Amino acid sequence: MSSQILTSFVSKTPVFDYEAYLKKNTLDPQEHSFKVLNFTTFYTESNDGLSIELKSTQLNVFESDSFFINEKLNIYQTYEIAVIQKAPPRFELELKYDEQFINIQAIIKQDTHLEYYDELYEDILQEIYRQMIELNLLIGIRAFALHSLIKDFVEQVSMGICMINDVVIEVARGIEKIDDKPDELIMHFRQILDEKKAHFESDFEKGDLAATLNKGDLTLEYKKVRTGIDGKNIKNHVIKRKVELAKCRPKINEQNFEVEENDKIIKYFAKIDGFMQNKDLNFDISNEITSDKKLSLKSSGSVKASEGEEVNINLTMANRFDDGIDSGITVEAQIINLNGSVAENAIVKANKRLDIKGQIHSKAKIYAKHARIFNLKGFLRAEVAIVDTLERGILEAKTAFVKNAINAKIYAENVYIENLASTNEIHFLNNCFIKECCGDTNKFIVDALDFKQINDALTRGKQKLQELEECEKICKSLQESYKLISPNMQNILLSYKAMKDAHQEPPKSFTDQIIRFRNLVNKIKEVEQKLTNKQKVENEVKEQINKINNIINQAEVFNQSGLWSRDYNEIRFVFTEGDVITRAIDAQSDLFKIALHEKKVCFTHKSQEENKEFEALKELEAELIKEFDS
Repeated sequence: MSSQILTSFVSKTPVFDYEAYLKKNTLDPQEHSFKVLNFTTFYTESNDGLSIELKSTQLNVFESDSFFINEKLNIYQTYEIAVIQKAPPRFELELKYDEQFINIQAIIKQDTHLEYYDELYEDILQEIYRQMIELNLLIGIRAFALHSLIKDFVEQVSMGICMINDVVIEVARGIEKIDDKPDELIMHFRQILDEKKAHFESDFEKGDLAATLNKGDLTLEYKKVRTGIDGKNIKNHVIKRKVELAKCRPKINEQNFEVEENDKIIKYFAKIDGFMQNKDLNFDISNEITSDKKLSLKSSGSVKASEGEEVNINLTMANRFDDGIDSGITVEAQIINLNGSVAENAIVKANKRLDIKGQIHSKAKIYAKHARIFNLKGFLRAEVAIVDTLERGILEAKTAFVKNAINAKIYAENVYIENLASTNEIHFLNNCFIKECCGDTNKFIVDALDFKQINDALTRGKQKLQELEECEKICKSLQESYKLISPNMQNILLSYKAMKDAHQEPPKSFTDQIIRFRNLVNKIKEVEQKLTNKQKVENEVKEQINKINNIINQAEVFNQSGLWSRDYNEIRFVFTEGDVITRAIDAQSDLFKIALHEKKVCFTHKSQEENKEFEALKELEAELIKEFDS
């Protein structure tokens, strides 16, 4: 280097038009370059603030992200430079940077045949500064470990370590912008409903209304917009992040959701059992389906609200004989009100109350606690049933009220029939009340085993008794075996003990026989233990039979009008021991009550009996109708 021209200048941008300087001073740019002799950094933290001067050794203040990110932070530098004559390059270095000048790296090319010399550190640093200034980058700002990295590299060169690859040195690191993360709505209720539907057998059961939410279910989870941060580059320019606005925050009916919120998320829990409703991010939970459209395979699929889920269904068809529940689907809810009919192969279950103002197809099945049906041609099982017309249908209930019975089957503890037509089978346990019998070929059957609960209990008792009788046979056989082998076993046991006492090994046959004998004794004890319950089971079965027979003996048929058809009607009493007592009902004009006395069918005439039984039953019916109409 033959000469230096010292000069200093201030640039706030920074902008250094080096070529213009050379031209002004008639210096050839091909022959000259420059080096930084010294530089000073100034900053202000507001537009009208006083500048603070920093030396090159004080620049670590900018390494704090919270300080450097300040949008009002203004930085400029002054440089004292020396314009020098160019020397042949001893290494090849280029700056690598991203489009926004956030991260700056120096790449020293591997194909450089570099040997150590005393000014190597200073030359690398000057080349970095030179290229940064030409790019209008601040030097020394957020340089972090730059000086130590250059020193490490120079030390490796001094030790003769060859460069296998390009050497990368981090020069400066700005702050990367982090874009806002959009808000997100997780609809947990869909997974809950899908999991419930997964247990259904057929696809048509998996419609939108096939399953319900339960109180306490986590239905929605809203993740708020996660605010990012603006970035900043090595020119002190702010790099604006992408700002997101809330787009999917749900609107809810607060009466039906429990809300938990923190600074990141909002969780929405169901306050009631029911169906989720969603329109344009407006959510609600309804425990009622109210519609004038039928439930069908295409529109809704099955509806299944299990017992304990307070879900109601109200369907109103234009005509009550139009199907409101279509064929092949299952509908289950707490309360079902249908101004319409039920199609074939449909299954309807109301865990509390069911009111159907249309007709039930002969292949449909209905289950309810309390049921009122206009026309029943299919199957109904309920605790209490009120049926206007039971026509070729089957009714199972604890208490049944039927206005018109035609060619039907009724199984109930207590039955009230207003108009009894022909060809009906009435299976009852306690009382059967008839206001008027205008038909024939009707059968009144008192058989407790027609009722599943009683039949199952008696069957279980008899099965236990049968098992114990088998145990008796087994026990007898085991005891006989014991008597046969016991004398010989006494000798074997004595011999076995004597040999053991004499420290002799007994024959294996002795050991095997003793084991078999012990197993026999244990088996006898086990069977005898089971037989200790035989008397108790026998007593329980006898008590069940006595109770059933008492029920049969007390069963009665009442005909309020006292009029019976002149054609054939009969009453049958079936006892558990197999006795069956059948009697044709006489067509007498004042035959009011039919009962059993000492296994004989007895007729009581109307003039001898009051109608108190009817009054109590009709009061119950009136209360139920009031409940349905409320």
